[in-house]
Amino acid sequence: MSATMTASTALLALIGAATLSAPSLHASFSNTAGLPYLSARLALELVLIALLFASIVSSAMAVRFYNHVGFICGMPVGSDARQHWTTAGTRYVRRAGILYSWGLRHLIFVAPILASIVHPLAGPPAAIIIIVVMYGFDHRGVDEPPLP
Repeated sequence: MSATMTASTALLALIGAATLSAPSLHASFSNTAGLPYLSARLALELVLIALLFASIVSSAMAVRFYNHVGFICGMPVGSDARQHWTTAGTRYVRRAGILYSWGLRHLIFVAPILASIVHPLAGPPAAIIIIVVMYGFDHRGVDEPPLP
């Protein structure tokens, strides 16, 4: 469910970003010289669109794998079909979790790009803050015993 919400959020943000950046993209790619003019802002807009697209794809694929796992878990316990599909279900849960986390990370990586678009000097500090915070989340509790 949350992967579906992430995919929807990323899609709406992508539509908004494409709508707002379309005039500058059109102007950059349709100049009279025939070659696109690549400015820093245009590069940031393209990276923003790529991050949002990656978030959509990752989240949608997570939903796909979670859906497959739902079918496997819905099989009768102890049946031959469920025993046959249990290893695949285990792999699918892991893949879905990894894809879901990448979808969320792509959305988080949007923040420094947006900060850079607003003011070029705001991007690097925002990126450093996000890296430190994400590192803290990923490594906090590694030494703690697992929950019962």
